[in-house]
Amino acid sequence: MKTRELTLNAMFIAVTVVMAIVPQFGIIQIGLISITVLHIPVIIAGLVLGYKSAIINALAFGVATLFIALTRGTLLLDPLFINPLVSVLPRLLFGVSIGLISGFMNKVSKNQVLNDVTTAILSTAIHSVLVLGALFIATLGNATIQAAIAEIMKNPSLGVSGIFAFFLGILVSNTLFEIIVAVLIALPVTNVLRRLNRGNA
Repeated sequence: MKTRELTLNAMFIAVTVVMAIVPQFGIIQIGLISITVLHIPVIIAGLVLGYKSAIINALAFGVATLFIALTRGTLLLDPLFINPLVSVLPRLLFGVSIGLISGFMNKVSKNQVLNDVTTAILSTAIHSVLVLGALFIATLGNATIQAAIAEIMKNPSLGVSGIFAFFLGILVSNTLFEIIVAVLIALPVTNVLRRLNRGNA
């Protein structure tokens, strides 16, 4: 990996850490749920530098999430993020998805804007599905959180289908916002960094 790529990766990781540490910056808490924009530096890194950088920054994203859960977890689902299979693994797979989608799009289309938009949209959607899927599975083994969800949904006899409906509701409400923010922020930043990267080549 070239020095310039190492420098940019360090910058992306630093941005991720700052966004994670500062409350209501990288992870926005709304009521009992949270909306993340920490996935955006990962998308930018993948589009500008390639799949290896996407995976490196996805790992930083996952570790940052784990750190938040361990140090200042306050929301209903935060205890589940202490498990690396919930906090880290889905983020790593998200990084892989960026590389796969971007690589595929660059092969089938010469329209860079279309490729970037498609990558940002699909990878963000995949990230949401992976994280909420992991949370759903983890919740099935956590009676305390099941009881809390049952109370929220006003359904004492809440079963697997009710828990699934709860996470499906979060998926629908959060993902659209995260996709819009990813496209609005990631694309212009990617274009600027890509030009700078080429200019310094």
